[in-house]
Amino acid sequence: MKLPENSLFGILMRARWWVSALVALGVFALARLVLPEGLALFAALPFGVIACVVAWKEIRRPRGARLDKALAALRGRDHVLPDDVQELAPAVVAHRLILGPGANESDRRRVLGEAVEKLSAL
Repeated sequence: MKLPENSLFGILMRARWWVSALVALGVFALARLVLPEGLALFAALPFGVIACVVAWKEIRRPRGARLDKALAALRGRDHVLPDDVQELAPAVVAHRLILGPGANESDRRRVLGEAVEKLSAL
């Protein structure tokens, strides 16, 4: 089942885990003002579950440190070479690079690729 993109739960599933945890705490605090503690916990439970699901997804998401080790393993090595890092850098770091207005993902990857080439020439 796919959640509607602009629903509260859809937004929380795309946010960081701690956002859902804060929402759960806020719902619990507000519900505790008018409800007994057991019912207030029940009101906050869906947001707590979403926080756990999102945290689990974040833990399992590939990161740069894991990707270079995986690439080395796929190539039959138990160690990472600088070439592995240079090959993965544009894909892993490009989203953090901020260029001028109108720049897109391919521009970021191109600029980062040129920077990696210059560094590897040193």
